[in-house]
Amino acid sequence: MTTLLTTQEVQDLLHVDRSTVYRMADDGRLPSVKVGRQWRFPADRIAAQFGTPVPSDTGVEASIAPRAAGERPALSRNDRSGRDEASPLAPDAAQAIANLLADLLGVMTLVSDAHGNPLSDVTNPCGLYAAIAGEQAAADACVAEWRSFAERPQVAQRFSPTHLGFLCARAFVWADGRPVAMLLVGGITPPVWPPPPDRVE
Repeated sequence: MTTLLTTQEVQDLLHVDRSTVYRMADDGRLPSVKVGRQWRFPADRIAAQFGTPVPSDTGVEASIAPRAAGERPALSRNDRSGRDEASPLAPDAAQAIANLLADLLGVMTLVSDAHGNPLSDVTNPCGLYAAIAGEQAAADACVAEWRSFAERPQVAQRFSPTHLGFLCARAFVWADGRPVAMLLVGGITPPVWPPPPDRVE
């Protein structure tokens, strides 16, 4: 089964911007397939055409590939305190979901268990998160906040401010009448309202 790469992974491998990847896919210069509205790229054909070795941890078979390792913050899926080991959502599936949401929505995403314990890495981190995620205290504060999102009683999805000052929203994944995972999206700068008056000099 062919390993498929995301647009972001092709950008990283070829050192080009997103619009170049889209143009090359559209005019046939880049081996690609369209999955819904998203482009996916066969890793073996990309490697053969461009002589670019594809890292072994890139892509997954018949699924959405995770981001390149260099983009992930220090918080590792393999070292998550308090993780619900009984979660029916496997970490690879959780990561594939996070990657797909990040690609579709263009925002920072994370998949956790129903209690807010991370099952995936943060995908498409905003600049502020990427800058602080390597610090253990900052990572702990983020996990604590994700857990607080899981405890909020509201059913409707709405964006709420986080301790870092950007907006985040959550939705649950349900199975057998109970929440089994939580989808978090965020990294959005809150709008300024009312808009500041024009500066008069």
